[in-house]
Parts: sequence; C-alpha cells; structure tokens
Amino acid sequence: MKLFLVFAIAALLIAGCEKHNPPVYSPIPKPPPADPDTPTPLTVNDPIALEK
Repeated sequence: MKLFLVFAIAALLIAGCEKHNPPVYSPIPKPPPADPDTPTPLTVNDPIALEK
C-alpha cells in the first residue's frame, strides 16, 4: 500500500513539474530522478535482458 502512495505522490509531483515545462521535453529529464524512488528501472532493464 505504501508503494502505491509513493507512486501516486511521485506521479503528482512529476505531473506538476510537467506543467511548467513543455510536455515534449519534460518526460526526458524527469524519469532519471524518479527512477530511484520507483520500480521503473527494473521494468526498463527486463526487456533489455530478454532481448539478449
């Protein structure tokens, strides 16, 4: 449940930051700072491992 709350808060923070930046450019710099807090890096690495 805590992970869901953290993910929801992170999503709100990212959405708030995107409002100040162009929507096309913001998704590029935003994921790196969000990776340590969210399990997204694992999901990104899985497809790469499957391709090998």
